[in-house]
Amino acid sequence: MNKTVTSKNRFFTGIVDPLVEAREDFEGLLHAFRTAENIEAEPSGAFYPRRGDDVLADLQTDLGVTGPFMLAKFELTNEISYQIVFFNKGFAVWGKNGWIKKDGQILKINTAYAAQDFFRADGARNFKFTPSASVLYAACEKYPLAKITRVSETEWSFAEIQLKQGPWMSENTNKSAFISASGNSGTVTLKSTFKEPSVSLAMTPYTLAERESVSAVLWTLDGAVKASLASPGWREINMQSAVDALLVNCPDLTAEGDGFGQLIRAKNNPNNWAGKTLKLTVTVDETLYDPDSGSEQITQRQITVSGAFTSTSSAVPIFTADMAGREIFLKYIDENTRAWSMSEEKSVGVGEILKSGENYYKSLSSGSKTGFTKPIHTEGVVSDGQLMFQYLHSGYGVARILSVQSPTSATALVESYLPDGIVTNRWRLGLLDGITYPSAVGFWKGRMALLYNSAEGPKLLLSQPEDYENFSDYNYGLITSESAINLTINADLSRQSWMLAKDELLIGTQGGVVRVYTPTSAALSAGNISYEQITSEGAADTEPVLLGGYILYLTLDRKNLVLAVYDDNTAAFQTMRISKLNAKDLAAQVADMVWLGYPFNALFMRMKNGGLYRFALDVAEQTRGLFKDTQILPCGDISQGFDAAGEKKEFFSVNGRYLLRRQKNGIYEETPRPWHVYAWPMTREFDADGTNVISFGPLIENAPQRIFVNGEDKGPVTAWTDGGRADLTALGVPQDAELEVRLDMRAKAVCVPFYGPELQTFDAGQITSVSFEVFRTEDFAFGEDETRMQTFRQYARDFGPEEKLSGEARVNWDGAAYRRGLNAKDKILTNAPEVRVESVPDKFFCIAGIKILNFGGEGI
Repeated sequence: MNKTVTSKNRFFTGIVDPLVEAREDFEGLLHAFRTAENIEAEPSGAFYPRRGDDVLADLQTDLGVTGPFMLAKFELTNEISYQIVFFNKGFAVWGKNGWIKKDGQILKINTAYAAQDFFRADGARNFKFTPSASVLYAACEKYPLAKITRVSETEWSFAEIQLKQGPWMSENTNKSAFISASGNSGTVTLKSTFKEPSVSLAMTPYTLAERESVSAVLWTLDGAVKASLASPGWREINMQSAVDALLVNCPDLTAEGDGFGQLIRAKNNPNNWAGKTLKLTVTVDETLYDPDSGSEQITQRQITVSGAFTSTSSAVPIFTADMAGREIFLKYIDENTRAWSMSEEKSVGVGEILKSGENYYKSLSSGSKTGFTKPIHTEGVVSDGQLMFQYLHSGYGVARILSVQSPTSATALVESYLPDGIVTNRWRLGLLDGITYPSAVGFWKGRMALLYNSAEGPKLLLSQPEDYENFSDYNYGLITSESAINLTINADLSRQSWMLAKDELLIGTQGGVVRVYTPTSAALSAGNISYEQITSEGAADTEPVLLGGYILYLTLDRKNLVLAVYDDNTAAFQTMRISKLNAKDLAAQVADMVWLGYPFNALFMRMKNGGLYRFALDVAEQTRGLFKDTQILPCGDISQGFDAAGEKKEFFSVNGRYLLRRQKNGIYEETPRPWHVYAWPMTREFDADGTNVISFGPLIENAPQRIFVNGEDKGPVTAWTDGGRADLTALGVPQDAELEVRLDMRAKAVCVPFYGPELQTFDAGQITSVSFEVFRTEDFAFGEDETRMQTFRQYARDFGPEEKLSGEARVNWDGAAYRRGLNAKDKILTNAPEVRVESVPDKFFCIAGIKILNFGGEGI
């Protein structure tokens, strides 16, 4: 049975775990601390000293570069994980045993990334990283998509990714903008080739007499009927009415003009019109009375107009300098190629091209008929049973533009065979414009997923399954379930911020969170994908956290955390702001955040101003709260990873030039480093009987104190004091130094007492005991961790009830160094006020005090 020692008091410093504070019975714990520095508290209320951050490396010295630095976690498995440390134009890798080295030197890999682009003005990252097997993909709107590949422990590489066969912009809509290619493979010249045949037709309008009528209107193209009207009921014959009748039947054509004349253009399928004669024939019937026969007689006459389609305009400007490096998709326009038919009794010549399905094949042999096996192959040569057919293309070709010579000419490298003699206005330009690149990369349902804020609106781009760099939306001329997907998100939602893959794909946008899903149980495909907006709270460009079925993300103003969850009762997503109580702290704006699971189970938030907060969250208990971490300011970047055993999470951060690591309940490797020395005075006041301490606490305002090192006066303690504690590091105290702290108690002193009012002023004669605690820790520990404690001693001068302190009290440090022994359950907090605890079975709650001295199962 654990014993309980309860001490009710009114201390105004300290901390209580927010998950405890959120309890319904917290009113019974009103005397618990609410704020403190460098303390970790468990959801159950247990109270621990905040572990020190181990300084893993001096980045500036080790890498020979200056900051800023950016971190990226890279986890192949729990046991194999790394921190990628980016610096200007390069990166190095920190592994479980330190820097990854090759031939005894730290391995440094070159990149294109300038350090000035790591972070934005608001402190947020410009980069997002996603691992897949042994590759870490990197996305940033300022740089091409890239990948870091771990070939082996000492072999790493960096390469930009050149996506294949897409993704594509929408098809060209200027039907006059035709492109021709000088060849079908290798390096070719692309030219803007005008192919908009036109013809001008004119006639003098004719008003029909009373006995005249139009019995037929006929349009022909080289004798073939294109449109006809019978008895249209016209009372006037004019060119505009006649052309209107033609356009109804010929969607390829457009026209402009009036009743006297019309300019007719072939906007589509120009090959079907160029050089051909278009003829209009209007048949007019005149009804006359024949007195000889006593009956009406009909006579006919024809009005004809004709002209040949010709191309007279110059080429359309198509190419611009920024097209260099982009792919171009050229769709073959063809209505004349002979289709392959099974066992067709029709001769086929060598070199003749036949179409089978969507594919085009060249015959390598001749014969009087085709065979029984339909060609379906997509490479090489295969027989149909009679003839040998070589696969050429599937009705399109792809080239990458190398350079632009003029608005009507460019040089390109063919990536997939271009149809012979191709001239087409059905072309598409690569979506990635070489100026703005994908903002995020991830993986969903076996496909690479990219977020791209394009000129056409926000895009979700999905690769072909298991072929992550292939974004072709055609599979040999067909759109299939294997085709890449190009989904435009509602432009009203504005820019996309992040994506989070689970069964569904969640996308954060400036207008809210979007859910992308497959409407049916069939496989994901271009025809089986949809999206809907599930929250109206805009999302900042900071990666969210998935906690079970909950989504935790940062609002657009970076000042609030939003928790979104699907509600079965309403069949909709519900959201709540969970950081309202922390509005003051988060007003500085969150720059970045990472979630650390066991044993931290907390959200670490890096602030725009370099501050660091730790947000405790228990979704099941609907409780949360914020801790302020003051030891590693300013914080340059944050990350997380697994410990050496792959069991516990570790917190990594960059503080200026140093790479830091925090382990919870971990043991750090001992490395000799310089010393830090701290000292502060403590006071005790006994009751009249000299048996009970009635006041105890650190002096926060006291009489003059001076520090002596090896007898040399280093000046008043106040010169080295920060927050009531003297950090004597700047004194350069050697490890074997004799340290003396002198306190002149002839003046009044103000201290924080253990009992009584919040502040109390003592005369020198009231002080019955004065002590100094002087200890040293290793440099850059950023929080005194007992495993790094080199010396810890308390020097006290106690006086009996009748003895009063006056004059000068001295405490001497003899320079001896030793590690304070710790018991298994001991928790030592050496840099915060003492704490008194209430100890009940399996639960600990911080009640009040100044310093944890021996925090174990028996309580104090």
